[in-house]
Parts: sequence; structure tokens; C-alpha cells
Amino acid sequence: MTEEKPFVPEKKLDGTPISVSHVEGVAEKDYVPEGFDSVVDFLQDMRNEYKYDVDFDEDNREAAMDDKKFSAGEQWDPIVLEQRKGLPCLVINSIPQFTAQLVGDWRESRKAIKVVPSNDEDVDIASIRGYHRMTRMSILPRSVGT
Repeated sequence: MTEEKPFVPEKKLDGTPISVSHVEGVAEKDYVPEGFDSVVDFLQDMRNEYKYDVDFDEDNREAAMDDKKFSAGEQWDPIVLEQRKGLPCLVINSIPQFTAQLVGDWRESRKAIKVVPSNDEDVDIASIRGYHRMTRMSILPRSVGT
């Protein structure tokens, strides 16, 4: 197996040469990562670790794809759909409204004022100050702040 070399351009776009010794991120040709006999061993180990990580997370990615399909309206089991060929297969998809509600809550919470205690203050005091600050700024409805 031949050793893969990183692509390093020899010239800039305007045609001026690049000094390869000063390019950030390019290791010396004789560099071998610590704990490995060669660069090839290091790359093989990295590939094995990546494959292990991908395989370990396979169940999560499959479940996520199933969830995305369900949210998009594919809510019938393919076997049941085959059995019901010619019969109505209604899908009343209420998932997008809940998804939109969660996304909206998340977007609103990013804009919320967060008050954190300084070095020796109490968390309860910080939360009270944050609450009063929001009421003074008319962020909360008036009935909540009074």
C-alpha cells in the first residue's frame, strides 16, 4: 500500500510560488505519529476507529431516518400497505405541528435574557433579577409581571 500524501499547491492563484515549509498543517515527510510504527499504521488505525464509530451509531441513524420518514408522512408499514392495495390508506399527519412548536420554542429561547450570578451571588437572586428585568422591558405580558 502506498502512502497517501496531502495535496499542497505549488503556486497561489496569482501564480506566485508557495513555500511548502511554511504551509500550516503540513507535516514533515519523515513524521510518524506517536505510538505508531508508520504513517500507514496510523491511517489504518484511524480508518478502523472511524468504521467502528459508524457501525456503533448505525442504530441511531436508522432510527433517525425512520423518524424523518414518519414526519414526512410515510406512516404506514410497507407490509400493511401492500395488503391494503386498492383500499384507502389515510394519513392524518399531526407531527409537523408539534415539530414546529418545538422549533419555535427553541428559537424563542435563544433570544431570551439570561441572568447569571456573579462570583459570590446566589442563583435565586439572579433568577429574580432576570424576571424583574424582563417585566420592566415588557417582554412578559403585563398580567405576569404585576
